[in-house]
Amino acid sequence: MIRWFPVQVLTRTPSKDEWARFKKYASWMRHLYPRPGMEISEDVFWELSIATSGGPVCPKLQYLTWASDWGWESMQQFFSPYLVSVEFIGVRMERDYPVFTTTISLLPTTYLEDLTFTTVSPSTPIHSALSEVVQRLRPCFKQLTTESSLSDAAWEHLASLLKLD
Repeated sequence: MIRWFPVQVLTRTPSKDEWARFKKYASWMRHLYPRPGMEISEDVFWELSIATSGGPVCPKLQYLTWASDWGWESMQQFFSPYLVSVEFIGVRMERDYPVFTTTISLLPTTYLEDLTFTTVSPSTPIHSALSEVVQRLRPCFKQLTTESSLSDAAWEHLASLLKLD
């Protein structure tokens, strides 16, 4: 059972029936975003990864906003193949860089239209990881918002996606 206090924790291991109900509702979810000040305990992510057998927690999720307080290593559990919009908030690259760069490289880009990336410090060194994701974007992509620089190859790829009417 997940308790929705300021920190989300498991008060006990959910039963088989509770997981079945959770999976039903999770399959309907299209948006996931943090409430201000909301934290999620690592045991919640651990139980979710076991319950979903490594697949996405919300298989049809389209809009994902992820806050650094949730932990980057758990983020990929929410990478649905149908993601249209992804926003990363408050990346602290001095602390998060290794895990974040590994995780963001797994971001599905098939339907991605909007990618927003905000860091705690605009001078953080993430351009290589972000550039790699940008170079995988498809023609449906519409908007990138970031304070970070990109590689020349990433800028060229973004320019190639432009559709002038």
